[in-house]
Amino acid sequence: MEIQSWITNSVKGHHTRKKVLELLNAMLADAVRDGKRIPFNPAAEVEVEAPAHKHADELRPPTREQCALIRQHAPEYYRPLLVFLEHTGLRWGEATGLRWENVDLDAQHLKVKEVLSEDNGKLFRKPAPKSVAGFRTVPLTPEAADAVREMVRLWQPRETASAIGDDPYELVPEELVFRGPKGGVLTRHNFRRTWVDAIQKAGLARKVKNPDSGRNEWWPHVHDLRHVFATWLKDLGVPEKDTQTVMGHDRGSKVTWIYQHSAEDVAAQVRAAMVPQDATVRTLRAV
Repeated sequence: MEIQSWITNSVKGHHTRKKVLELLNAMLADAVRDGKRIPFNPAAEVEVEAPAHKHADELRPPTREQCALIRQHAPEYYRPLLVFLEHTGLRWGEATGLRWENVDLDAQHLKVKEVLSEDNGKLFRKPAPKSVAGFRTVPLTPEAADAVREMVRLWQPRETASAIGDDPYELVPEELVFRGPKGGVLTRHNFRRTWVDAIQKAGLARKVKNPDSGRNEWWPHVHDLRHVFATWLKDLGVPEKDTQTVMGHDRGSKVTWIYQHSAEDVAAQVRAAMVPQDATVRTLRAV
């Protein structure tokens, strides 16, 4: 009962509660298996309440026209990043952790192989994305490729991809495509001020209270650009399984689709749907 009360009342945010309870459950289950610590898992039947419902206006992502308006009011330096996020659907940590070696402009795609994550305000490299499905190939539209080229022109990143060593806090920013204005790692905290200023100047900002955490937040969020990407693919008629593949979502029936297409084939198909035929250049592919 104490654990249930603690999870419900002291841990803020539905997703945080789920993760905290998942970790606590695993630790206590190990303590039971040890045979010498505790006789049973007191968190085994603790439950996380369903998330509070949000109004549809808070769930709806901005339109692509609104995204263009936000870019107009953002500093010029950050505009390639905003275009890239809208055209690839990458999560923040995937985009800011993208290394030049994992981008193939000739093949018109990139590979998500690691992310930058945060622990108590300190960034570290993580070898696995949010889930196994996060390891994926993502198509590059001409606009996304141009955004990458602009950052490469500015920073000339190394073409190496250093392994994540014993110290995951060694970030090696010299390999990153997207960086802060001074060449360092781009942090969510610092960029948030730029984002809020841009959406306010664009006349789109709306302060809403998160019913789950109780905190006041600004709509739209940077993460909503990922939802803009998903909506775009849906409107284009891209099959749901292909959308899930390029976005790095887990699927309920992996076995039925996993052998149908390679990741690169899916990326090519999605890109063909996103880019008009007269804008594509046919290239030979080695198989």
